[in-house]
Amino acid sequence: RRVMEKKRSGVESPESGGRWFAENPIKRKTEIHYVYFSIFWILIFGAVVVTEMYKQFGDVGYMILAVIVCSPYIFYFIFFPLPEERNVPFFKRYFVKVNIWIAIFGYVGNYFWTHYFFTVLGSSYTFPIKFKLNDIPVCLYLITHAYFSFYHTVSNLILRRFWTSQFWPRSQPASLISSCILIFILCYIVAFMEAFTISAVPYYTHKDVRLMYLVGSIFYAIYFIVSFPMFYRIDEYRVEKREGKDKKPVSVWKCWSFSRAVIDSLGSAMLVFIILDLWRLFFGALGVGHAEETKNG
Repeated sequence: RRVMEKKRSGVESPESGGRWFAENPIKRKTEIHYVYFSIFWILIFGAVVVTEMYKQFGDVGYMILAVIVCSPYIFYFIFFPLPEERNVPFFKRYFVKVNIWIAIFGYVGNYFWTHYFFTVLGSSYTFPIKFKLNDIPVCLYLITHAYFSFYHTVSNLILRRFWTSQFWPRSQPASLISSCILIFILCYIVAFMEAFTISAVPYYTHKDVRLMYLVGSIFYAIYFIVSFPMFYRIDEYRVEKREGKDKKPVSVWKCWSFSRAVIDSLGSAMLVFIILDLWRLFFGALGVGHAEETKNG
């Protein structure tokens, strides 16, 4: 919808093939870096899983791995800021707003929503780890930051590619319907692929694996159905300001404040919370939950 509005206002017009990376130079460079960061940690994480090195890990080993995979997103631009952001106040820098958005969303997901997997989908964690927060290994909070940073970078690229293409429908309700279909397919693929790829790790267990893949992936996709389009909006659009003596309209990037990023992430998390709980109320448990297993065991 926003892209359509920008087109009508003459501020932004779609390109024939669409754009992968943001037009905003700061956001574009950050996204490019994030793609490289993602390749880096996925290779490391993949090697640990394939070689089954993780079976030798304890609390310290898992924490070291977690810090390694999430550190590039968090620390790289602190030590190597983009030239365009050197004079920008720290909390107004794009990477800071992105990290706080992902950190809040990921924290709420781990601390609260993972228990829906236990009670609704019959899943459980059996990691040989003592360092936990609300029965969730602390290392997973950090690993989630890497996963979600990767997912939301990819979603930005894919959504932008479609939404800035001249072939994307501009009329309502075709644009809305097409966007809903695109987002659902993208989110389901992301959720399914995560469930499938981590199945090799024996510390993720499910009462019904097939149910987890097919139905659980829809449940997990709810996270991203909300978060992908919400996250996309950060520093994405232009606004017109009147500057100078003649007050001529000038197009500038509408950059979010740090507080807006915090509030937006919390709002997105609350919306996911509501939808997940409605699922629990209307559809109930699809398998024996973690809490019941613990009670019976």
